[in-house]
Amino acid sequence: MSKVKITTTKLKVPNTERGLTPFQTDEKVTRDNFQGNNVKNLKFVTGFTLVELMIALGIFSVIMTISAAILLNSLKTARFVASQARAMDNISLAMEQIVREVRTGSKIEVNRTKDLVKEFSFTNYEGEDVTYSFCDSRICRNNRPITEEGTIITGGFYVDTFSGTDLPKTPRITVVAQARDAKDNALGSLQTTVSARLLYYKQQL
Repeated sequence: MSKVKITTTKLKVPNTERGLTPFQTDEKVTRDNFQGNNVKNLKFVTGFTLVELMIALGIFSVIMTISAAILLNSLKTARFVASQARAMDNISLAMEQIVREVRTGSKIEVNRTKDLVKEFSFTNYEGEDVTYSFCDSRICRNNRPITEEGTIITGGFYVDTFSGTDLPKTPRITVVAQARDAKDNALGSLQTTVSARLLYYKQQL
């Protein structure tokens, strides 16, 4: 019996510029070319190896991790700054109200057993008895909060009545307030000093 050698026609390999192909060769492909070690004679198209893909994936993962950390940190900072601004505005409005009433008030009364007191009382220009205090982590007027919830406000009042002097001075009140968030992070502090106007104070005594 004679040997039959099968010969195929020459492969027409598409242009590699249009896409990667498994292999390309200009030689005739026979059955013998695919046997044994002859496979190494095939010319493979250049591409990415598994190691190169894993390195690229690792670099991409590192970059994405760093970017995500920066983004989260920026969002956290933005939330903190917004909370800080809201707390300072909250305290500022309360202090403005206190200053406005004390300036035209009289008969300022305070517990003189401590330098820093939590409340003081006076009579405003309408003849109403008013007490400002720090209650339940908020600033209160006649036991009613005048600051918003969500911010912990602590502090007190320094009241100087100038007792023992013959000078015509009205009591001077210094309001000190600190703000913290629910996680006990300090948001800032404010301080202001006010005294009743001498004209209003004398008229209402």
